[in-house]
Amino acid sequence: MTQFPSFDAMAAYHTQSSLNDDMIMPRILDEIAASGNISEARLPLRLIQGSLISLRFPELVQELARQLQHFEEIPNYDPQQDELSSGLDATDPQMLRVVVHILIILQVVGASSEEGTKYHKAAESVISGYVTTLGECDRFELVPLYASRLSPENATAVVGKVLVHFTGDDAKREELIRQMYQYGVDAEACLKKTMDITLEQTESCYATSILERGMVFNGFGGEPQPEDRQLIGGLEWLMLAGAPLRRELIHSVCEVYKRFLRQLTPPPRS
Repeated sequence: MTQFPSFDAMAAYHTQSSLNDDMIMPRILDEIAASGNISEARLPLRLIQGSLISLRFPELVQELARQLQHFEEIPNYDPQQDELSSGLDATDPQMLRVVVHILIILQVVGASSEEGTKYHKAAESVISGYVTTLGECDRFELVPLYASRLSPENATAVVGKVLVHFTGDDAKREELIRQMYQYGVDAEACLKKTMDITLEQTESCYATSILERGMVFNGFGGEPQPEDRQLIGGLEWLMLAGAPLRRELIHSVCEVYKRFLRQLTPPPRS
């Protein structure tokens, strides 16, 4: 008698019934991951490696896309508390970075999924999530590069959203616009989207009177509030775009000044 029970791999994985399975490797990896004695199997990079070996990388991408969608809908969503996450965490920048680079490599070698498929949509969501993460980490200089791997529509949506939070100077803004042109991202569409989002996000802030908001900038004096700075930042993007967005700039300037002027109107006496 041996101290440890022997393991018959032939019986476990190569019986007549198992030979009909498409993949034996996924079964092996699932058993390793389920083992409480092999904690390394649950590490992010191990999960990615396992998905590649078992040809289940598309499922991993779809799971990350599902989590990112939950973040949009549920602000307090935590993948660690999600029983369906299977150890994956879309809030892990390193994991997101590795997955995105694998997706880009697959694109380059022509092995990516067909447009319109569930996997393709999930891949776009994961890359978009990484672009958003770059903005949150103040790595705006990388945004155009990765956004260029998205469809034009998705690139416009995510870059427009990310640039709302940019606070750099004009030189950095001009460099970002130059990079957008360099990598084939529609700069005019992105900057217009940024202004549209800015106007939408700040609209409710100007629904109250100046006395209710307190001392504000209003374009004429006082201390700028975050919403005032956000509006001015949106206009600065349009100014740098030049002639292609001249009409959009004039329209947005009028809208911003109307908001500032309305704040100067004293509330009616009771």
